[in-house]
Amino acid sequence: GMVRKPHYIRAWREERGYTLDQLVGRLAEIGVETTAASLSRIERGKQPYSQDIIEAIAEALGVTMSHLTERNPALPPAKIINFLDHLNPQEIQRAEDVLRAMFGERA
Repeated sequence: GMVRKPHYIRAWREERGYTLDQLVGRLAEIGVETTAASLSRIERGKQPYSQDIIEAIAEALGVTMSHLTERNPALPPAKIINFLDHLNPQEIQRAEDVLRAMFGERA
């Protein structure tokens, strides 16, 4: 089925430094054929998209589906959240300890 839910595909593409054409190329590498025009329409909410295409876009950009649909990378906390996504559980605990030591128990 096709869906037309709000998403942050364009914001994530720009965060990753890809042009539309470059993302089309990345998608082709993982076996999904589309065009820059079609992607642009999806980004602008003018064209519904399939589960397959959004999964492929997530893979191409190195993010999860929930990032694309729920997490705006343009918001300042995203840089930290993005960083934490690449840490293991022990490292996350250390990062939390450091942040609490720096900023106190606000969280």
